[in-house]
Amino acid sequence: MRDIISRQAAIDALHMHLMYRMGTDSNKKRLDEWINNLPPAKPERKKGKWIDKSNGIEGAWNYCSVCGEQAIDLYDFCPNCGADMRGKQDE
Repeated sequence: MRDIISRQAAIDALHMHLMYRMGTDSNKKRLDEWINNLPPAKPERKKGKWIDKSNGIEGAWNYCSVCGEQAIDLYDFCPNCGADMRGKQDE
């Protein structure tokens, strides 16, 4: 899985690097334009399903098939890992 960072965090980190390495920010504008023209990151969301381990007992016995955490209600997304619980599960 790739890390998702904000565009501004990347700009700030590179500015600090340039200032430290070169003692100047002469390339700052060109760097800003280059970073701002990068395509946006699209986070990958896993698909899962709720696993019922209640054995017929009413209550909070539903578990996420992706992270294994328990949830009280059957949400559309796992409140722990964010997995999409609508539709078909990832293989």
